[in-house]
Amino acid sequence: MLRTTPGRRWRRLLELALLAAPALAACGGEPGADAGPDRPPVVLIVIDTLRADHLSCYGYELATSPVLDRLARESTLFRANSTQCNSTFPSITSILTGLYPRTHRNYLPVPRPGTTVANPNYASMAERLSDAGYHALAVVSHPSWRGGPEDGAVRRGWDAYSVIPDSIPVEERPLWAHGAFTNERAFDLLEGWRRDAPGDPLFLWAHYFDPHTDLDPHVYNAPPAYRNRFLRHHLEAVGHGELVDTLGALEPVERAHWIEANLEGEAYRQVRLANGRALYDAEIASCDAEIGRLLDRLRELGVYDDALIVVLADHGENLEDEPLDQGRLPFTHRRLYEPVAYTPLLVRLPRQREGRVVDALSQNIDVLPTVVDLLGLPQGPTMEGRSLRPLLEGGDEEVHARVFIESSDHTERAVRTAGWKYILPDEDAEPMLFRWREDPGEQVDRAAGADPELLRAFADDLTAFRPRDAYHVRFVPGDEPYPYELELRLDRTVVEEVEAPPGAELVRDDQRVRLSGEVGAEPVELVVYPRKRNSMARWRVRLGGEGPTWRRVRLGQLPLDATTAYPVYRAGEGAPPAEPALAYRDLPDESAFELELDPAALPGGAPRVDVELRYVRHGYGKGFELLDGPGFDPFRTVKAYHTTGTVLGERRRARVGRDPDDEGVLLLVRADGRWPAPDRVAWNGAAPVLEPFEFAVPFPLDGRLVATLLAGPREVDPPAGCVQIWLSGGGPVEVDAGSLDEDTAAQLRTLGYVDEDQPDEGPGDHPGEGPGEGPGEGR
Repeated sequence: MLRTTPGRRWRRLLELALLAAPALAACGGEPGADAGPDRPPVVLIVIDTLRADHLSCYGYELATSPVLDRLARESTLFRANSTQCNSTFPSITSILTGLYPRTHRNYLPVPRPGTTVANPNYASMAERLSDAGYHALAVVSHPSWRGGPEDGAVRRGWDAYSVIPDSIPVEERPLWAHGAFTNERAFDLLEGWRRDAPGDPLFLWAHYFDPHTDLDPHVYNAPPAYRNRFLRHHLEAVGHGELVDTLGALEPVERAHWIEANLEGEAYRQVRLANGRALYDAEIASCDAEIGRLLDRLRELGVYDDALIVVLADHGENLEDEPLDQGRLPFTHRRLYEPVAYTPLLVRLPRQREGRVVDALSQNIDVLPTVVDLLGLPQGPTMEGRSLRPLLEGGDEEVHARVFIESSDHTERAVRTAGWKYILPDEDAEPMLFRWREDPGEQVDRAAGADPELLRAFADDLTAFRPRDAYHVRFVPGDEPYPYELELRLDRTVVEEVEAPPGAELVRDDQRVRLSGEVGAEPVELVVYPRKRNSMARWRVRLGGEGPTWRRVRLGQLPLDATTAYPVYRAGEGAPPAEPALAYRDLPDESAFELELDPAALPGGAPRVDVELRYVRHGYGKGFELLDGPGFDPFRTVKAYHTTGTVLGERRRARVGRDPDDEGVLLLVRADGRWPAPDRVAWNGAAPVLEPFEFAVPFPLDGRLVATLLAGPREVDPPAGCVQIWLSGGGPVEVDAGSLDEDTAAQLRTLGYVDEDQPDEGPGDHPGEGPGEGPGEGR
């Protein structure tokens, strides 16, 4: 049983732990013996997709986590901890920098070179500890994470950084993501530290991918020894214990197929959920055992007793079958309800032997400030989290009045206080309000009967937290003055404000901005503030002077045709090119369209070609179907869009079924990461209209395109006569979140993600705290 120890005793324990423990290690001649009295080993363990309420030490009824339970008995367990984001890379970036995603602005699910750059406004945990003399080791287990980017916050400062080797084939990478292989790489790095830098204090970050589902197929895939450990419990809980032997004899993928083929209705729903929960718990138990092996290895090295050990998760997981109006999909981490937002946090001080529980609010971005405080390191650069040291010392005062959570698709935000949790699914949606401590399942929405002042205070909190997004447009002077015309049309949001250049002709309404004028010797700049970022933006641009418009538009630092923006073609009056690279033709009688691709006219010669499809009017029920297309990856989908890739060695034709009621299809074809040249496109038997040139930033937002737009136009000498378009989040200090060059765009071409200001001291009452308090007891 964890117990609370009086504050005075804990403060004394903390002093002794940080001052005496490394000296004790020095007497034994272990690695790190000359680390100094203020530099104990630091071990950071991040478990992917782990919800707190499925750990035994957090009150779960099953024994999923005996190793972590033992660790909790000699640690401080934070019982009201929150993640910052529901996706891995943004969340881990927050853990390592102490910043909210709205500030570090890295929303890509997995890192890619160039998406984050070295920035003096923040520093990662590895950088800070490396500067203090630590030997920093990282072991990352996400199957989609590769070695880069070298300049990203998760990559800077490490003496050794291990990911699953690129040589491992895609189909085998989920296996290599399991904890046993994580430990193999971790043990190798620890051996290298003991051999090469035994006098340096150790910092180890170990990322365990379990209990995340395999990415393909989408199942929890625990090792065989664990798969059936909790199956009987979960099946009997839903009244289907008779299926234990049947399902227990099958592999996880085969179980899913058997359930779908043999059950229906309520039985299908209940057994599917029970099986998923059983496999999820099995993954936790497997990961827990591997963490035990890591801790044993630290004991063998003489590191464990003197180490500062932190265990937490990047986000949780939905295991509930909720009403569609709440949108929680089981076995995903969509939305910001408690199964995703509520994550564990254990902090074990050096030589700590007794456990305690803290009920005060905490959040993942508190980990870095806490480590910095405990080690006595410099507080700068900026961190938005706050040190939990007062709570580790036994204090009762709240560190936070509120904490914030946001979704990686830039849509949903939530704020948690000591008594309430307020969720805003979207700018235009009704908010939800829950008493999260007494209603952890969030079944009773109290917003309708709540005090209007309380709701207003929460709305003000999220308004202050939300970065103010802005589209920036810069017309770069050419060799000669030239005229320009620009139109921006927004869908699903409104234009809140426009900063127009002097002397330009401006016409605007709620959803449209038109600007025209002439570019002389100085740049012409326009800023448009939409109410929300996650909306479709359709751009129409005409540039006078030399060269076609489409060649002169740049998004962030990339030419338009090297991005994942969608060209918007419409048939003109001219004849089509004789040998088009891309030919499109509507087949209205068949509710379909036809594509024809000529590899000889595409970039790269016999290239890999990706075809992405979206509807002009997005809808989750609408889809596409490949009716006929030899050589293309077959698909039938009701997703908002679908990507299919193939290597073209000869001319190919495909016929694609579509929803007949939509007003149009957006089509993005990329060959080795670039569009076919628009002047080599045939559209419904004619040459498309290219002046003015139209393109779309689609809805839902694409993570690749967001990263491109947020990169900003950091070119020292942009091409003369071009127009630069980028996106920023407003605030007193803007953090530069990334840059994408052409090579990076090519690397990102197969990732179709659909799912922000740098404060001086945070927008609230305290450095790094959120917006100021509002009324309402228990907030």
